[in-house]
Amino acid sequence: MLCSVPVDCSWAFGVRLRAAREQLRLSRREAARRAGLSEARWRQLEKGTQPIDGVEQPVSTRPDTVFKAADVVGLDPREALLLAGFEPDEHLISSDLAAIQRRELLDWFDQITPARRAAVLGMIRAFSAPLALTDDCRSRYEAGS
Repeated sequence: MLCSVPVDCSWAFGVRLRAAREQLRLSRREAARRAGLSEARWRQLEKGTQPIDGVEQPVSTRPDTVFKAADVVGLDPREALLLAGFEPDEHLISSDLAAIQRRELLDWFDQITPARRAAVLGMIRAFSAPLALTDDCRSRYEAGS
């Protein structure tokens, strides 16, 4: 595969990621946004390098970042992990385990009473919502009480 100059062609994941993104006609900015990554990080993943102390070094990443990026452009998770230098079986098992845990949680959720379900949902919403301080709460917080 031919590579443009700023891309490290030995970083197969980046080459494949860029090709898949371009095939979908996504900008780096939009792909990064969909993956929950910064545009700069997406660029590093495609290029295969990242600046460390002002010197371009081979990019380092984590399996979850590879999953996020691959999902946005429709790459197979196993292929993406292999291309990024990870052992797919080690990381796909953990995603299978998460799916099992989600199913168990949903089974449990179905078995509790409607009142408890409402309480659990209320707690989830409270933890996932951004913290909004009312004026009264803010003044007490800033006053240290």
